[in-house]
Amino acid sequence: MIIEIIEIKKNSMIDPIHPGNEKMVSVIMPTIDIGQAVYSAKRMIENAGMPLRMIIVHDSIRQGYIKTLNLVAKKVASDFIVYVAQDALAGKNWLKIAYQNIIKQEKGLLAFNDGKYDGDLATFGLVRKSFCEKFYGAGNIFFEGYHSHRADDELTLLAKLDQQLAYAPTAIMLEVDYRLQREINTEDINLFNLRKPSLLNQYGK
Repeated sequence: MIIEIIEIKKNSMIDPIHPGNEKMVSVIMPTIDIGQAVYSAKRMIENAGMPLRMIIVHDSIRQGYIKTLNLVAKKVASDFIVYVAQDALAGKNWLKIAYQNIIKQEKGLLAFNDGKYDGDLATFGLVRKSFCEKFYGAGNIFFEGYHSHRADDELTLLAKLDQQLAYAPTAIMLEVDYRLQREINTEDINLFNLRKPSLLNQYGK
């Protein structure tokens, strides 16, 4: 079982990352808790049902989930990227099911069954990098104006507007969060509310 652990250093510098095989799905997990991330990653690998590349990215400088994920996504060759968090719990064959579905449905973004949104929001997702690049430029998965929240809302919205959202209800990827009320970045909320009307106007049919 191979897990790559990458450290974010000052000025967003990171250790060299081998591009790898473009046909291999890369799972990118930004984290602030390496121990928890490794625990989650081991289960993901064991339950994936197919080969994958597991990359944990330790955001020790707290630059944020979005910037951290994009930084690594730019450096790997994989066209298919899975974005997850350190508290994600994977179900059996989660990646095999998701990959088969996104290929069969010929979509750009697939929402996992997170037990909350029934495929309406890709809180964790399997995405074609080439789909995201149409909106955000080379290698980016999310809009970098966000810090830690609402980037998944925007990406899901774009996928819906572009008829590129898929859902695999048997591909389970849950967020294990026992807090009754999760803190959400207010600036991210305001940014999404600001950008949403223009996105609807620009990409809506």
